[in-house]
Amino acid sequence: MMCMVLSDFQKSKIVELRGLGYTESEVAKRLKLTHGQVTYFLNKVNEEAKKKGDDAVYLKIMSAGIGPKILKAFELLMKQSK
Repeated sequence: MMCMVLSDFQKSKIVELRGLGYTESEVAKRLKLTHGQVTYFLNKVNEEAKKKGDDAVYLKIMSAGIGPKILKAFELLMKQSK
């Protein structure tokens, strides 16, 4: 079985949805991932957070996942305002 590497966006969505109270199974279904992929990723996040701190890990994941989309939207707004 091939292991799919999660994108930064998928990682940020997993963290976001779990934070909103969705179960791991619900997150997997919404993102079309396996329950095992979600569980494995969240376990890795938890391990890293214990070493580096919750805020640092959360900000790293979320900025990598949605940061590029925010920059692209900002660039579009800047072009439209000219």
